Amino acid sequence: MTYSDVLTSSIDNGVALFDAGFFGLEALNYFRKKNISIKCFIDNSPHKQGSEINGVPVVSLDHELVDSVSLIVISMLSTQDAYKYRDWE
Repeated sequence: MTYSDVLTSSIDNGVALFDAGFFGLEALNYFRKKNISIKCFIDNSPHKQGSEINGVPVVSLDHELVDSVSLIVISMLSTQDAYKYRDWE
């Protein structure tokens, strides 16, 4: 069984990508090639929230879509911002 097989079998409710920047778009393209559903981007920028990137909505961390996904993938070069949210529940 490959990593992609394990990942695909454990994400019935789709994936959210944390950060709607360059690496988020690269991650979106990667997951789409693997037929993995991306439900939303999570981004801290109010300017990006409410928009869509390639048909995927950009939302804030407290949006209801985030609660419905099976996995959140951090898709940013620097994890400095991500560490602010390490106490997610």
